[in-house]
Amino acid sequence: MAIESGQPIILIDQTKIRGSIKLELKNLEGKDFICLTNQNKIINIIGQDIEQEFKVSETTEKVMGIYLNLNTNLMRKQQKNLDISNTFTQRFMKPLNSNLFEFSSKVLVANLERYNLLTSLSSIYVVIEKPNTNNVFKISLKKINDFLGTNLSSEKIKKLFRTLDISISGNDEELIFTVDLNRTDLYGKYDICEEIARLYGYDNIQEVAPTIIARENTKKTEAKIQNKISDYLIGLGFNNTKTYSLLAKEEVLK
Repeated sequence: MAIESGQPIILIDQTKIRGSIKLELKNLEGKDFICLTNQNKIINIIGQDIEQEFKVSETTEKVMGIYLNLNTNLMRKQQKNLDISNTFTQRFMKPLNSNLFEFSSKVLVANLERYNLLTSLSSIYVVIEKPNTNNVFKISLKKINDFLGTNLSSEKIKKLFRTLDISISGNDEELIFTVDLNRTDLYGKYDICEEIARLYGYDNIQEVAPTIIARENTKKTEAKIQNKISDYLIGLGFNNTKTYSLLAKEEVLK
């Protein structure tokens, strides 16, 4: 399923579930693992096979499919702790699109119906909504060209995106990119710049050596001497000093 639809599905025997299912961190042998649990029993350590007690078998009458969209950094740590690399861990380590839930469900249903294994189907129940993804980015034309080392016009950039589901508005100074919500790989201004470079063609970007400008630093000798004297006196214990003149005021003013 993860290969066909892009969204991993965890299938468990629903008749074996008692009460609610939890997604939580479990400390096992000194390491934290993201797990699905039921009444303190582990159903699945994400990335591994389902525990035998909850596995779907040929006698299973009700199947529960669980769709997850996990934090990619947590899943990288999970993969490291598990010391395995399979389709599930690889898919969970990449930004997943919550819009894939419906599509993945249709793929699952089609496969079950192909073998006459499905008699009824319930709708998808969302437990936790994913926060809205920012898909609108404002970038100045100057910043794009400075970052890529190009001299592209706003019209040229708009033409590059003509076949993609990304709309561009704005003027010659600032462009506004409204990104297709299915493009989960574009979530920042620099990702947009990389997309422009990809569409324009990396080979079309002229190689230019970076310009390094040397700046003359002022020596500030007097300030350095004062700081060194201050540090020296503090090191000797003179944290607070108050001095009094040894001469009379009249003598000083002469």
